[in-house]
Amino acid sequence: MTTTTATKWLTSNELARNLRISRNRLIELRRNGVLLPGKHFLLQGKVRTIWDADATEQALREYSRFRKQVQVGETYEREEE
Repeated sequence: MTTTTATKWLTSNELARNLRISRNRLIELRRNGVLLPGKHFLLQGKVRTIWDADATEQALREYSRFRKQVQVGETYEREEE
């Protein structure tokens, strides 16, 4: 027997509230290519975006893990030749 799970689609405001991040942060992650069209969200018309809640949450977990591995803002001194 095969089981399927229905995708849970949320508006930007609903998703931001569930993830406890701002709506602007969602938009920023979308612009930066962290969240991808067709995989994490769909555009409905020119303005409305709906989000796959599970896929987006998973992507943000992976992104967070990656950012912890790479220390943002670290600087390295260049060795003199």
